[in-house]
Amino acid sequence: EIIRHHREKVNHSINQYTVKSLLWQLLNGLNYLH
Repeated sequence: EIIRHHREKVNHSINQYTVKSLLWQLLNGLNYLH
């Protein structure tokens, strides 16, 4: 149970990081187009 909970927390932080980097790349792409 504890291990599963820990793994879910790690996955959540990885997802947050991925979303942030994707958003950052999107914004950079828009700035580049303009």
